Amino acid sequence: MGTCNDAKGGHTARIADAVGGRELAEMVAAGAELLESHSAVVNALNVFPVPDGDTGTNMSLTMRAVVSAARTQAEAAPGADAIAQAMSRSALMEARGNSGVILSQFFRGLSEGLSGRESFHSEDVARALEAAAERSYGAVGEPVEGTMLTVISAAAKRARSSADEGQQIPALLDSVCEEAERTVAATIDMLPVLAEANVVDSGGYGVQLILKGMSVRLSGGSVAGMEIPVPGGVAPGSEVALDQSFLDRAEHVGFGHCTQLLVRADIARLGEPDLDSIRERAAELATSVVVVGDADLVKIHVHTEDPESIVQFAGGIGEVIQQNIQDMDEQRTEFAAAHRAGAADRGAVSLISVALGTGFARVFAELGCTEVITGGPTMNPSVRDLTDAIDRAPTDSVIVMPNEGNVLATARQAASVSSRDVAVVPTRTVQQGVSAAMAFDPEAELAANAEAMQEAVGEVLSASITIATRRVRIEGIEVERGDFIGILEGAIRIVQYERFAAVSTLMQEAGVDSEHLVTLFRGELVSEAEAAEDLESLERLYEGTEFEMVAGGQPHYHYLISIE
Repeated sequence: MGTCNDAKGGHTARIADAVGGRELAEMVAAGAELLESHSAVVNALNVFPVPDGDTGTNMSLTMRAVVSAARTQAEAAPGADAIAQAMSRSALMEARGNSGVILSQFFRGLSEGLSGRESFHSEDVARALEAAAERSYGAVGEPVEGTMLTVISAAAKRARSSADEGQQIPALLDSVCEEAERTVAATIDMLPVLAEANVVDSGGYGVQLILKGMSVRLSGGSVAGMEIPVPGGVAPGSEVALDQSFLDRAEHVGFGHCTQLLVRADIARLGEPDLDSIRERAAELATSVVVVGDADLVKIHVHTEDPESIVQFAGGIGEVIQQNIQDMDEQRTEFAAAHRAGAADRGAVSLISVALGTGFARVFAELGCTEVITGGPTMNPSVRDLTDAIDRAPTDSVIVMPNEGNVLATARQAASVSSRDVAVVPTRTVQQGVSAAMAFDPEAELAANAEAMQEAVGEVLSASITIATRRVRIEGIEVERGDFIGILEGAIRIVQYERFAAVSTLMQEAGVDSEHLVTLFRGELVSEAEAAEDLESLERLYEGTEFEMVAGGQPHYHYLISIE
């Protein structure tokens, strides 16, 4: 037995055969962290050019909700069963895409397997994973091997054999992770479309990352900065090259509409929903059917040419409380074009950026970054992280954007020890980084690029909205814990009790008018609906000013704001 210090939770987790609820919550949090840091690779592996093809993003967003629910529940009732139930319910409510919906059933199975357990043992883990596999397969209208279902099933079988051999939980999870990795590697030969595109299954790799994070955390380790190569040899940060003939066909395949609905069942009139019957009926109307639920909620995911028929069908079950319909055919050309661009010659100079949040990772990738290193406030990358990224760059000339004041010295140190020709553009905020990246020209020389990017940094003001974590008085401004604070160019300028009041007041403080372009990068603390409402209100208040809303996905900050 041993111990591990939990810097986030402030408690010490005992490595023993019995694991408590708080440890479970932090294990899942580590799984989510490892998944999110690799989400760009998971996305790139996906071979289906559809909205729910962003497997890494969808699984990460689902996991964020799960982690939030687990930690909240741990404060109220820290038993493993209560925490597992909270995770299951949250996963059902917030599941995104096909992969997220299946992942929600993984957590439902865990909840069933840990029912009645304040703490749990190896036998409970095996039973929970077996239930997770059963629930995951049961959710899908036509289960297909070579997918995340196969990986979950293989993990459950290995957990059972390990428990029967008397292994304690740390050793059991090590065995499960080894089996998950082996199974992910094998998926390329299980599913023809994977073999055709020459990649392993993205969702299966996502499950592997979650299990690995849980195992590392329980054993006392940290997943910060950890890189898990894709089975088959693809390293995080490198290009995932889909076969070109596969891309040719992908551009001409019809997919219809990805339709996702959350329905509150009319139990008083119809009784508890029969998921099997709902799944069978949905399969008559659509393809790629996944139906999950509990006593009063039903989540429906399908692909269809006629989304209205599914909406009408769902209305017969109860009240549709969430609805998301996306045209997949509009994205197929973009999908192929993006992969072709990734395989193309990147020019004379490579660009490396540091950023935190899946949205920012995508923004920087679209602006030409060959690699986006996970990092930012409270999560600074090391010199080794940066030098390794520089070494992976496809060109001898490299530009690094630290995008955080605390990372600037690290970036300069990495540049000084590298054998390559490296320039550091001293971006101190991610907003400056975006502005600089827009001035990047991969065909231009290193010095010319660095000069143009430095000029772009000076053309943007950086602002942010967050919540104060403690009471403080700074330069005459009184801040209470829980207040919304507005920060402009590194200084607290305004304090408000409500989010939008903070945003609008900060715009006044910055002198925003019709001459400005304002980009708000939405963090994980703000929902899409809340952001849309804030954007509409800003456009009414500042008529003539151009506002843009972009999903940044950053933690801690409700908005990071660029004012040009």
